[in-house]
Amino acid sequence: MGNGGHNFGTNHDWLLARGTGCSSSSAGGTPSMDDCSVRLVRQLPCSGKAAIIYEAVLDSSAGDSSGSRSCVAKLFYPESSSSIAQYRSELSSYRKLERANAVTFFPRLFGCTMYTGQRPCLLLELATGGCLSDQLADRCYSWSDFCRLACALCAAVAQFHSIGRAHCRLETASFVLRGPLAPLLVGLSGFWSTVGSHLRYAAPELLAASQQTPQHHNQKRNGKLHQQGQGSFNLEQLMAADSYSLGLILWEVATRCSAFYDKSESPPSYAPVFSDRLKVRSSSASSADSSAQRTLTASQARAALLRPGLDYLSTANPLSASLTLPVQNHPALPFIAETLAECWTPASVGKRLSPASLHARFSSLAPNFV
Repeated sequence: MGNGGHNFGTNHDWLLARGTGCSSSSAGGTPSMDDCSVRLVRQLPCSGKAAIIYEAVLDSSAGDSSGSRSCVAKLFYPESSSSIAQYRSELSSYRKLERANAVTFFPRLFGCTMYTGQRPCLLLELATGGCLSDQLADRCYSWSDFCRLACALCAAVAQFHSIGRAHCRLETASFVLRGPLAPLLVGLSGFWSTVGSHLRYAAPELLAASQQTPQHHNQKRNGKLHQQGQGSFNLEQLMAADSYSLGLILWEVATRCSAFYDKSESPPSYAPVFSDRLKVRSSSASSADSSAQRTLTASQARAALLRPGLDYLSTANPLSASLTLPVQNHPALPFIAETLAECWTPASVGKRLSPASLHARFSSLAPNFV
């Protein structure tokens, strides 16, 4: 089972993981009473260029009552400097979240370790509900469920911003589900690249910078400055880009709310934002086809998605056909439209609505619009 020429083994391989820190172990080593054994079960489809991700089984050898539990083993490539940098950045984010007591909306970090052969690895909680993009395709939401989910999504990003980090790659696949309305934010590295479906949700200023030097990205260790192409963005600007992406995700959730449609009809099939401009990759495509499609999508996106900002209320906006909330006369729709529009204020014009402010606004929806 490999990825990009990297072979991390089969389901017979075992990791030796110290539960509360970093350790390494040679093949055949015997774990101490402080150690856990982790068996790789199957590779998950969310593996990417920086890491390969497995479903695994974590067994405590300390004799505690927790027994075996399913988990995620996220294995990074030791020969790749960018992969190692992402590992360190994600680990730092989890530790900052723990110190800030802001861990509600993130997978629990069981530990970090070194795979046999010195491969960095994060052991994380396995969210059994799949990712948000899958749920959006499979179900519709009641009014109360829509409000709860919107609040949870905003709170997750707001918590991440509270530790002084920007996500930089927000998309519907960035949220996995602990329960139907309990999203967890994943991919906490703070790196932004030009390959992947997250381009669909990227702010215009990031797309413009990626157009200059598509494959270049960098991050200083203090997390304060990211360089994309010839442009550079400080933390405040990257947080504003997260707000832009979050607004698009919330719009997708709104289109799946049955309260916005006539009671005699069901909401239309799920369609990601800008579906009229970008095709959705098939998950069943071969790895070679998927790689080529990702390259094609990235190239198309820089031309198709560069946009000066969005305004749901402007009928003159050429994107209005692809970004239109349901027309059913629900009393909350104007409020939602105006709120989301504030997420897309052009960076050159003014500030966008922060995730914390979004959370406050969506928290007021349920009691005021029933």
